[in-house]
Amino acid sequence: MSTADAPGLGHNQPPPLRDILAENHAGLAGDVETIAERANKAPREIKSEDDLDAVGTLVKDAGTLARRVESIRTAEKAPHLQAGREVDAFFGAFTDRLERIQKVFQGIANEYVRRKREEERRRREEEARKAREEEERQRKIAEAEAERNRPTAAEKHEAKAEAAAERAATAEAAAQATPAEMTRTRTSSGTLATARSEWAFEITDYSAIPLNELRPYLVRADVEKAIRSFVRVNKDAVPLAGVRIFEDVKASFR
Repeated sequence: MSTADAPGLGHNQPPPLRDILAENHAGLAGDVETIAERANKAPREIKSEDDLDAVGTLVKDAGTLARRVESIRTAEKAPHLQAGREVDAFFGAFTDRLERIQKVFQGIANEYVRRKREEERRRREEEARKAREEEERQRKIAEAEAERNRPTAAEKHEAKAEAAAERAATAEAAAQATPAEMTRTRTSSGTLATARSEWAFEITDYSAIPLNELRPYLVRADVEKAIRSFVRVNKDAVPLAGVRIFEDVKASFR
């Protein structure tokens, strides 16, 4: 057998699942097509009991077939679903363990950078405070020297006061630096350890939350879900501003 005739890689792979399903359930596809053909011929408006019968039986038969399709789908999917669960469970055990490790030591690191940031902020604030005190002290000395009519000495201490003021301004600005700037550290392994801040929240009184202020951030589907639950419980006995609650009537066939 020549190289050209030799089967290629993957020649023994099974056909795609879609093709297998199509072959195994060709009859089901035919049943659906039959319902679709009846739907194409069914009246689009009911003007007589014969029309109602045609539409009613179509609705019933389509529903019956849909339930059968769903039953078959569930049966076909079950082994794949179970296989998926087993795959998830196998890798999930690793992921869960690693996430627990990550969470514990992330917490340890968080406490460290919070402490380091606070210590660095206090150090810079203290540096600024001492520089302001030195500035004030030098200005008082300069004033005293000026009163003694010693301009050269006064200028000398005034220059020292200005230098102290610059140091204080620099330290005050540094005290307002970001957490990343205050905690940035390059470890011996080359890892860059830093910090970031984010705004968080804690609900202290759920009933006090002004939900109207959250309106722009609410997903419409979630709001509709809440309205649906409200209507299911209260029906039209309790009005709801902005919502028309009504009893809807739909055809039912048995």
